[in-house]
Amino acid sequence: MEIKEYFTKGKKSELTNEDGIFISNKIVAVIDGVTSKTSNLYNGFKSGKIAKDIILKALDNVEPEKSCEETILYINSELNKYHKSLGKDNEYFSAQIIIYNDYHKEIWNIGDCNCMINGIFHKHNKLYDEITANARALYNNILLQSGFTEKQLLENDYGSHYIEPLLQKQYLYDNNVASTYGYPLLNGKEIHLEHVIKYKVKTGDEIILASDGYPIIKSTLEESEDYLSQILEKDPLCIKEFICEKGLTPGNNSYDDRTYIRFII
Repeated sequence: MEIKEYFTKGKKSELTNEDGIFISNKIVAVIDGVTSKTSNLYNGFKSGKIAKDIILKALDNVEPEKSCEETILYINSELNKYHKSLGKDNEYFSAQIIIYNDYHKEIWNIGDCNCMINGIFHKHNKLYDEITANARALYNNILLQSGFTEKQLLENDYGSHYIEPLLQKQYLYDNNVASTYGYPLLNGKEIHLEHVIKYKVKTGDEIILASDGYPIIKSTLEESEDYLSQILEKDPLCIKEFICEKGLTPGNNSYDDRTYIRFII
């Protein structure tokens, strides 16, 4: 593999960045720790960052020859092990991940990280997120029509408060693939491996892996960053140009943590 460029940045700070990037001779991965819906802290950090750190450590121990299923089950077991070590009353530590395995020449995706293969963008949306994002956008747009200013909504995101009950119950659909609203996720509980998305690639292919902190993956990091900057300038609430479950909180540099890596096989 020839790594061309990579970048990760926390929306608030690097210390609290719930995104992570892993690079070895045979494996490249982007991890997106799921933002906790509670105020709980573990060793001073929220569960999304803990999940990311657990997975980064687990990837260090993964043998590239292992299959997709073996790799995913091992990573998931490490999350489960950490959860059990804290006791049953603690929340589960959840993350999404996209992995490139050079031994198998495959990309494996669980969750809403995205990829680009030879210029073709593959976006992995969750229906649940689309519904909550649109509900938040509609609510905030109604307030704008009613006389609220964008500045007021940036200071107090009433749309986010409106969808909070839905976000609090989202965990019911983690790995609940029998439901229309379900989605695959790494969280230490049972995972349905048949719902891992796989892409077969070959030598010479250009691959980009990214978290959903980028609305769209562009062919270079600079272009991706430029597009994100344009979105945040035009629509910092993320309710028009780019509809999202959250907007640009004052003091943050974006609506979410973000990670990007581009390489050639």
